[in-house]
Amino acid sequence: MIGEFYNWSGTFQLRLLAYLLRDPEKMFDLVEPQFFSSPVLVEISRIMKETYAAHGKQLQISRSTLTELVRATRGEQDSWKLYKKTIKELYDTPLTDKPILYQQAFEFARESRYRDTLIAAEKDVTNHRYAKVHERIEKLRMPLNGASLETSIRALRDSLRKQMDKPPKEVEWDVDGFFPARGTILFGGRKGEGKSYLLQALGKACRNGGELVKRLPVAKKSFLYLVREGVQELYDQRFRELEFDYRKQSRKFQLWGPWMEPIPPKILDTGAPYRRWAKELAPCVIGIDGLRRFFDGDENSSEVMDPVGQELTAWANNGATVYIAHHRGKGKNIDSRGSSAIEDFVSVQYVVEALREGQRISKIRVRCVKNWYGEEKALLLEPHWDDGKFWFAGGEDTEAEDRWARDKETVLSQTSVTEWRSRTTILEALEGEIGRDRIIEILDSESGHNGKLRAKRSSKPGAPFAYRRVRKAEAESSSDSEENE
Repeated sequence: MIGEFYNWSGTFQLRLLAYLLRDPEKMFDLVEPQFFSSPVLVEISRIMKETYAAHGKQLQISRSTLTELVRATRGEQDSWKLYKKTIKELYDTPLTDKPILYQQAFEFARESRYRDTLIAAEKDVTNHRYAKVHERIEKLRMPLNGASLETSIRALRDSLRKQMDKPPKEVEWDVDGFFPARGTILFGGRKGEGKSYLLQALGKACRNGGELVKRLPVAKKSFLYLVREGVQELYDQRFRELEFDYRKQSRKFQLWGPWMEPIPPKILDTGAPYRRWAKELAPCVIGIDGLRRFFDGDENSSEVMDPVGQELTAWANNGATVYIAHHRGKGKNIDSRGSSAIEDFVSVQYVVEALREGQRISKIRVRCVKNWYGEEKALLLEPHWDDGKFWFAGGEDTEAEDRWARDKETVLSQTSVTEWRSRTTILEALEGEIGRDRIIEILDSESGHNGKLRAKRSSKPGAPFAYRRVRKAEAESSSDSEENE
C-alpha cells in the first residue's frame, strides 16, 4: 500500500531517519517506527524516539552514543554488523532535499493518522462508544504538532511581541574593547603559538577580576576550563608557572581534564551538562582548549559543524562567555582550520601568532580578524618567565594594524585597474621589502584565493571603461596630429 502512493524505498527511509536524527524538533511528530519496512530501521527509530521522549527534542545524539544505545538493546548478535553499518550510513547520508523529505513524511503521517482513526472509530461504533468516536474525530482535526494552526501562530506572535518589548541591551565586555561578555570568541593559531597560555591567563584573572595585562582588567566570573588531551602533570606545571593553585580556587576556577573520571563529554554528547551549567552559573566563562577534541565527524563538513555552532551559541545565550582554542589551516592566510561554518558561528575571531627569538617565544600577537561588536583591535603580549613565575606584559598593538595598512597599500599600488597582473610579478617587485608570506596573505584577503588581483579596490565601478574612453580620445588626437603633419 505504501509503495503505491509514496517513494518509500529503502534509501528514502534511510534519509528520512537521518532527517529525524539531524532535526528531531521538526520531525519527531512525523516519523513513527511502524513507517519503516526494514526491521533494523524500525529498531533504531524506536530507540531514537524513546531517547528524545526521555531527554527532550533539542537533544543531539552523537554517533558513538547511538551506537551504544543500540548495542545495549541488540547485544552482540549476528545482525550487529548490519546495525553498525546502518548507523554509520545515517550519519554519512547527505540531506540535500529536506523540503521533499519533509513533505513526503508529512503527507504519509497525515494519511496514516486518518487510516488509524477510521479503524479505531469503527471498533468504537461496534462497541457503542460513540463519545469516543467524536473525541477521535476532534483530535484528528488538530495538526500533527498537537495544537491548532491558528492558536500556534497567535501564541508565537504574542510571544515574539513580549520578547521584542524588552529594553535594548548595551554590549558588556569581559575585557573592555576586546572580549565581549556572552560572546563566542575563537583563538586560532598553530601548535606552540600560545593559545593555551592565553586561555589559562584569562582563567587566572577571571577568578578575582585581575588584569590580563596592565590596564586591561578581566571581569570577575566563574571559569570552567575544558581539555580532552594531555596529562595532569602538564597542566599542573603550567599553573605553577602562573603561580596559581587551581585546586584552592575550585569555586571560581574549575579544570576538567581527561585524567578525571568521567572525562569531559563532547559538546553534543547526550547528557552533556555545559548548557545547563552556563545557565545556572551565569554570568560565567567556559574555555574549550582544543575544539577538535570536542566533537565527532569531519571538521570540514558544514553539516557536522553547524550543530556544534548552534550549541555553543546556546551556551552564550544562556549567559556564558565562550572562549575556543582551535588550530589554523596550513596556508598562511587561513585564519582557522575546517569548515567555514566555524568562522560563521563565532562572533569574535583572533589569530594568535608567536614571535620568537631562537626557540623561545618573545611576544604573542593576538590580531582580531572579525568582531561583530566593535572595532577589530590587536594585542601584543610579552610573556615573562622570571624566577619560575609567568605573566604577560604588553597592551593594545596599534603598530601591527598600522603596519598591515601600510603593507596593503604598498601591495595594491603594484596592481592595475585595467589589466590582470600575476603574483609572480608582484612578488618579484616587493618580496625583498615586505616578505613573500605577507604579500600572499594580502593578495588572498583581497582576491578570494583566485591567484590574481584586479585592483585598485577603491576605484569607482566602470573605471576600465573610463580608461578606454581616455585612450580612444588620445588615439584620435594623435591621429589628427599626424594628418596635420
